[in-house]
Amino acid sequence: MIAENAPIFSLEITPERTENIRETIAALEKIIPITEENKLHFYKQLRYKRNSEGIPIRMKLSEEELAAIALEKHNFPGVDIQARLVRYYPLGDMFAHVLGYIGPISEKDLAYIDPGQYRGAYYIGKNRH
Repeated sequence: MIAENAPIFSLEITPERTENIRETIAALEKIIPITEENKLHFYKQLRYKRNSEGIPIRMKLSEEELAAIALEKHNFPGVDIQARLVRYYPLGDMFAHVLGYIGPISEKDLAYIDPGQYRGAYYIGKNRH
């Protein structure tokens, strides 16, 4: 198989249900690792997503991370775990020049896409060009 969908779990914050986003992220960092890159991507999406939409702060949570979050979930209103499907390429980059690939929506992508059409999306199809 060249490409297939694989399930992952993401940790998402819904801004309108969260009293203080920065404090929430700081508290979550005490439970699971959240990188500066995770935060940067989150804040970029925060600019064009609706406040009622969940925005991922971490993707691909491990089973241990899922358990740690589940134990503390009651302390985090507006924070949810979501199951998602992402593209998985068993052969790695071998066919990327033919198939393209899926990647996070970047600032460069936002310059040429209609953000309204990608409101619920976190990834977009890309090519190597």
